[in-house]
Amino acid sequence: MAFSQSPVGQLIPIEGYDPRHQREYRHVAFCPTPLPEQVELQPETWVVVTQAMGWLGRLDQASRQVPNPALLRRPAIRKEAVSPSALEGTHAAFTDVLQAEADRDVSHRSPEVVEILNYVSAAEYAFDSVLARGLTVGLLSELQAILVQGTPAEKQDA
Repeated sequence: MAFSQSPVGQLIPIEGYDPRHQREYRHVAFCPTPLPEQVELQPETWVVVTQAMGWLGRLDQASRQVPNPALLRRPAIRKEAVSPSALEGTHAAFTDVLQAEADRDVSHRSPEVVEILNYVSAAEYAFDSVLARGLTVGLLSELQAILVQGTPAEKQDA
């Protein structure tokens, strides 16, 4: 096995019974080596970290000038939704996503557009929910349900 001599962790055998599928299982799980309590960074790295902190501070200050940050977030989420979906094999043009969202008739939406719009809905719901109640297992479950709504995965144990 490729991980058998890894300095970053080891594979641990796991086994048990899966009641959902009513069968035994045997697998391996990767158990990472604990991280050190302190990490020594090179001086060049500290220079880059300091520069990045400065740029983040400027970005934070600029974002506070925007009266409604959702106006910037909404198009960015839609554009972002198209990119990872393409990596997963779901291809739809950005303009198709915008058109489908503007056209409230959901019967004409392709499965690809449905998946991408689910991503958009989940991302927007997550933004609002995390601020209100924090990141919880319940929220993750709700987001998963939004992601698979109206897709073949909705009927599976996704």
